[in-house]
Amino acid sequence: MKEFRVDYDIEAEADIIRLRDGSAYPNPGSSLITIPYHLASEKAAELHIFNSNGTLVRSIPVGPHFDKVTIDVSNLQLGVYIYECEGKTNKFVVQ
Repeated sequence: MKEFRVDYDIEAEADIIRLRDGSAYPNPGSSLITIPYHLASEKAAELHIFNSNGTLVRSIPVGPHFDKVTIDVSNLQLGVYIYECEGKTNKFVVQ
């Protein structure tokens, strides 16, 4: 797995998934945004992306065999988006 510079980790209950604070990159972005994560078990999960109004705009399956997901955001409207997985959240900006 690749190493990423982080200030601190946000850990989910029961260590199911770990999202890193400020981890989406590039942030802000305009075409592709990468979100590193770590699933602590063999369990698959869903990464949900919401716009600033709270509307779900995309759901992406994530699995334990990868350490990041790259998302095409070129078709999203400009603004702030919240991503959530297993109850842990963070944000990115599309510009």
